[in-house]
Amino acid sequence: MAVWLAAKPGQTLHEQEQAAFAVMATKYPEAKVALDRQSKPMDVADPALAQRIESEYVALITAGMKARVQPLTAELRLRGFGVTIFDGMPSFVAILPKRVILELNSRAAVGEIYLIEDNERLAMDSAARTIRAQKVWNKGYDGSGVKIAILECGNVSTSNTWIHHASVKRNGTCDQAHPTWVASAAAIEL
Repeated sequence: MAVWLAAKPGQTLHEQEQAAFAVMATKYPEAKVALDRQSKPMDVADPALAQRIESEYVALITAGMKARVQPLTAELRLRGFGVTIFDGMPSFVAILPKRVILELNSRAAVGEIYLIEDNERLAMDSAARTIRAQKVWNKGYDGSGVKIAILECGNVSTSNTWIHHASVKRNGTCDQAHPTWVASAAAIEL
């Protein structure tokens, strides 16, 4: 799953960018001149200075994003889940069971959760426990002879919500053509 954190006041990328720009303008007069021209602070004539300003700007943005994701990723790691974070982004990816996904969905700090579409690979060792498959298998139903295909065009829509099912859907529009919606609906209904 890809988990994007919600931005509190002062934490949006625009707000963090403006704060970083202010730091650069205070530290480097050339950056202030660039900002006064309605440009970026790293748009200066000296290439070495431009690189230094850009590096410091990126470091400020990256530090802010790390601070946002750290509490939740640290908690998930303590619970035994592998988590991958991305510098400069208020998000992380992890393989999580359904119960944890639903738990995260109820947290105010979480903005969006998306199923990451990946190449097919067997994952029944974790999925079977999550969906209580053993109870069904014990009754003789093992999926033999059953096939399901999800035929969709396109990929992840940036305006979708994560799993488009009534019991867990967040407010917002539902992109009905999205493969995640179809796959999640099929998985829940089967």
